[in-house]
Amino acid sequence: MSHRPRVSGPLDGMPPSRLRASAHARRRSRLRGLTHLTVWPDASVKGEMPVLGPCQGYESAEAVLQSCLASAMEVSGSEGGFFLLSSGPGALEILMPRRLSAETAMDVVLGRAAVAVRQTLRDGRVACTDAQGRALPLQDGFHESNAPACLCVPMELGRRKGLLCLVRPLPARSLGELDLEIVQAVTEQAGLTLSALIAGQALARLEAALCGGGERPPGRPLPVH
Repeated sequence: MSHRPRVSGPLDGMPPSRLRASAHARRRSRLRGLTHLTVWPDASVKGEMPVLGPCQGYESAEAVLQSCLASAMEVSGSEGGFFLLSSGPGALEILMPRRLSAETAMDVVLGRAAVAVRQTLRDGRVACTDAQGRALPLQDGFHESNAPACLCVPMELGRRKGLLCLVRPLPARSLGELDLEIVQAVTEQAGLTLSALIAGQALARLEAALCGGGERPPGRPLPVH
């Protein structure tokens, strides 16, 4: 059974950088209860949570997040990756997909990484799947014969839940214990950076509202790598 989503966008005047999976694709997904799946190529998260726009340190935070993502991909031998955040009941947002199109990132979340995504968001632990989307038991290291195709690493984001998803080429190379430790450390740094960005942007919105300026415009879109 194919789990490739159909993507709509732009919708209702939304910028072209925002894409949403169709209801048909979500129903076919292995992620039960999912009602909204959105892709944003930059670090401005604009889902059902309060809109996040530019704030002090915005561009430097984005640079750190891009660097963390690139480092995690290099260490794990991945061909692509992205951050995935919860933005309310049944709503997920893909953030800053790297070396993946928006459609491919959605395909990964709805298909072969769905089981690992569900486990990581539910339990707050590392989870992985094989090329067919079946769960793999977590080990200290993986040989080439059982190397994961997708790897999900949890991020601490306060009230939100989030993870880093890595997509590995097939056949995937071995993944050692040190590799996993480095990926987890890099993901922790990304989580701290994203948490600070969320807090800073929320404060910027509050200041703008108190000064009568209303909401600030969304962040400048970045190209999808």
